[in-house]
Amino acid sequence: MRFRCTIFTLVVTIMSVLALGTGNGSAQGPTVTKFTITFRTTSDDKDYDTQVQDRIIFNNVDTASLYCCSGGSSSDYWSDGSAVSRDISILHAIDKAAVPNCTLVLGSRAYGDDKWVFVPTLHIQYSDGTSEDRTYGGTTLNSRGGEAVVRRYRIGDSH
Repeated sequence: MRFRCTIFTLVVTIMSVLALGTGNGSAQGPTVTKFTITFRTTSDDKDYDTQVQDRIIFNNVDTASLYCCSGGSSSDYWSDGSAVSRDISILHAIDKAAVPNCTLVLGSRAYGDDKWVFVPTLHIQYSDGTSEDRTYGGTTLNSRGGEAVVRRYRIGDSH
């Protein structure tokens, strides 16, 4: 009986490892080592007290996030014509092959009212030494009364 339990435990463990590898984008091949987002502000600036709230989602799980840039300092004000880059913290490993199926969620929460217009570019670096840039169309986030607003892009649908 003890032998059967050990075999059963081993089979369940192997199945769990395989399911994690194929189900959540981790450890099947090259993985993402770094996400960097660049915001090229076009016709309407980001106020100094507007918080950026970006996430990358795979299989309904946040795999990376960026919450920043509302500290009230002059570096948090992004004027028309500026380009500002920030790294997105990776929370869970993601396979290179899974990246096109991820969702990039761009969000903002203004202290008061802030209409921010920008062109986002996502730079992705992989463990195999390759990288790619994915640029999306003009994006408008119009946060009013402190409410968070978001715009979603499937990463594979970039220009």
